Formats: sequence, C-alpha cells, structure tokens
Amino acid sequence: MEVRKSISALTGLGIAILVAGGVVPAYAADETVNPDEVVQTIQDVGPITAVGGDSVEVTGMGLIADAGGLQVSVPNDPKVGIVLGTGDAAIAVGLPFSEKADSAAMPSDSGVAVYDNNNASHTVPIIRDDGGVQITTVIENASAPRQYAYPISLPDGLTLKRGVDGDVSATPAGSSIPALYVAAPWAKDANGDPVPTHYEVSGNTITQVVDFSEESSFPIVADPATYVDYTTASVINVSRLGTVPRWQFLNSCTAARGRTCSVSRAYQVTASTQTSLGVSYSVISGSINVTNGETWQFTATCGVPNGPGTASLFAQADKTSYQVKTVRRWGVPTAAGGSMREETKVSGTLYAYKPNLRYSCV
Repeated sequence: MEVRKSISALTGLGIAILVAGGVVPAYAADETVNPDEVVQTIQDVGPITAVGGDSVEVTGMGLIADAGGLQVSVPNDPKVGIVLGTGDAAIAVGLPFSEKADSAAMPSDSGVAVYDNNNASHTVPIIRDDGGVQITTVIENASAPRQYAYPISLPDGLTLKRGVDGDVSATPAGSSIPALYVAAPWAKDANGDPVPTHYEVSGNTITQVVDFSEESSFPIVADPATYVDYTTASVINVSRLGTVPRWQFLNSCTAARGRTCSVSRAYQVTASTQTSLGVSYSVISGSINVTNGETWQFTATCGVPNGPGTASLFAQADKTSYQVKTVRRWGVPTAAGGSMREETKVSGTLYAYKPNLRYSCV
C-alpha cells in the first residue's frame, strides 16, 4: 500500500504484482525471498526504482527513507507497521499477519524489506523513489491464507469507502481529490494468468481476498495500488544581496547651533523572513539560515558633535532574496489502475533580513 516539508495531507503506496514476462518467479515454501531478486523482477516489468544510497537510513528500528520528498519508515518489527509522512498528516499501514510474521530481512543498500508470515506467504514492502511504497504479497501454495488485511490509521475526518469499480478511497469533505486512493486489486499466478480478487472494507481496514484454488499455479502475487495526497516544499533561487545600511531606524537626535547630541544605548533587532503558498517558516530558515523572529541585542552610538544638525541611527542587515516552490502529488484512478499527478507552484520573489549587529549613523 502507498501514502513533506509541508505536508498538506498525506503520499502514495502500491501493493504491486511481480510478473516478469508474464511469469512470476517461483519461490519454494521453505526458501527465503531475496529482496534484490524482488526488485529486479519489478524492474523487468517496468521502471520502478527502489530508493537507495543516501536516501535510505538503516537504523536499529528499521528503514527510514526519503521517497520523493515523503518520509517513509519500514520497521524491523512487523507489528509496528509502515508509516508514511510525519506529524498529524501521517498515515500508518498495518501489515498482514504481523503477530506471527518474522522480523524483516533488509538489505542495507535499498529500501526493501521481507517479512516471512510463516503461513506460506511473504509480505515485501519496497520503498520507491517516486514517493510510493509497494507492499507485495507472494502466495506460495494452496495452504496460504486467501485474505490479507491492511489496517490503515487515517487522520481525523477521513473514512474508507469502497467504489463501484472495486477501488477504495478516503476523500476530505469539500474536496474532489482523495487523500487516499486504492485502485481496484489484481492478482496473477505463476503463468501470468489473472486470479479472481477483490477488496472488503470494514471500518479502516482493507482486506484483499484472493480466490485461488488448489489447482492454481503457484506462486501467486497480489497487488492493490494505493496513492495519497501530499505536498512537498522547497526554497529555490536563493541570492545573497549584500548589506542594507539603513535597514531599520533605531533612534535620532537633533542639536542646535554650537551644541551636541547623542544617542547611545542597547537596542533589540529582529530577523524577518517572508513566506507564501502556505510554506512554513521552518522550511525557509533551514534553507537560507535566517530564522524569522530571532532577536539580538547590541549597543550603538550616534550623535552630532557640533550643531546644528540631526543624527539618525539605523541597524544594518544582510538581505537575501528567494522563492518558495510547492509540489503537490496525488493519485487518481485510471483505466490502468492509477497514476501520480503533480501540481507545481512557485511564489514571487521573497526577502529575508538578518541583522549583522552593525549600524549606520547618518
């Protein structure tokens, strides 16, 4: 199944079928599925690339990956489940038979995990580099279960609903874009022939039923394709514009002819940044090293030594220009089962000012 620096909702996941040239590679019931072989099988079918290298971190708890701007975690312990996104917008997907499945086998060089369900089936999540997760189920023989349940933890206000075409979605009120969309399921046997399959929905659990028989050619691979609505944000076209000598007026004094005046005391100055398109200030500060609202104190002196005249005191600041960019990705049903759509927005020029604790006296 599949779900920012600015997540607006949630991302996509796919439970995909592994079929190479119409034939699923055979896995004996007593052998371990090699994650690298699974990835290669998918590659033989289409351009699906698992994340790897610096995009994947292997921790003591499992895998954490950046998948197309979406944080995805796949645990060692199957009972924990897969988490897509962060914070209140995250979606958690439980795994079938997690109570009896073995801990994950994970290669260190790619976003792949293999869980042996100890019932003639394996669950194989693959973190893709396009913002998706495929949760592939390999059914080894006729003794395996026919039902595979995925309990889904959704943000408040979302409910799973089954569509007339056999798909499942969860759409926020007032929106036409599903926050979660699960395309109609399909399954194939070892000869590449379709096996009857459908979803059942109960509360927030999607169960895929695979109607194989003892005469089916094994292994069978089952696949729902799931997509979620999520937004990533970034800062682009950053340019350092130098120092603004008269950035912020602090104080002034006026002296009559032959007189003097001065202002000398501690002043507080505050950095400022601009934002747009709903992008958080934290995203901007992390990209340009200017934190909106950060304050400093410094002492400045300014005056007129021999009037008449007026002296004005200004704080200086370093000026930066930039733009913010958001990319919204969401899944929509198509005749082929689904795809990710994309909407990109770029703001006008924005500015940030960071006090450099120098001043101008004019």
